[in-house]
Amino acid sequence: MIPATPKLRGHRLTVGLLAVLLTVMTTSCAASTSNTPQDSETAMTETLSSDEFAAMQGRLEQLMPALETAGGRFVDLHLNQIREVSCLRIESEKEQTQTSWHGELSGPAADPETANAALDAVRDLLLAEGWELSWEKNEPQEEVGRLRELSLHKDGLKVAASYARDRSGYGTVLVLSTTRCTEHPEDHQMLRSSLDPEYGVTHPNYTDGDD
Repeated sequence: MIPATPKLRGHRLTVGLLAVLLTVMTTSCAASTSNTPQDSETAMTETLSSDEFAAMQGRLEQLMPALETAGGRFVDLHLNQIREVSCLRIESEKEQTQTSWHGELSGPAADPETANAALDAVRDLLLAEGWELSWEKNEPQEEVGRLRELSLHKDGLKVAASYARDRSGYGTVLVLSTTRCTEHPEDHQMLRSSLDPEYGVTHPNYTDGDD
């Protein structure tokens, strides 16, 4: 079983790692297109009750630290986010009416061997917990871009994990966990987990940063 984990604050991305992640997610977003925040006004949705949607927070609060521990035996993975995010474009005035839960881990990979070991550990933990492998792709001959990526799913959650390298040779492992986008009433309040590194930071979409 994936163990319940004490609530610990994650680590913020370094400027260099953030630049790599932005490059990776911009140039190759196949692993998470349908769940990427602000993709479109018509993002795929499904109907969940308020209790079912709220339960996804607890599932991510158990899942993400467990994946961090598994992959962290090989790569220094850090928890970047566990929060509800909008599926609508950033200019939308009703971002809170279509959201998904989103968890994110990332860390630098010194070489393909350690990156692949981390991805294997993430995959194997999920398979042992009854997750299904949706697809897996390897491009070891490539010099830059996503050299390996895989996706698994279970009970309304998807995990997409990848190893990518930029032109300077800097590599990173990225693990994303998302729910499908869900419709909400206009008075819906978006939430951040207390595990999220920015929990308590003032933000117009989250009340946990209010005084």
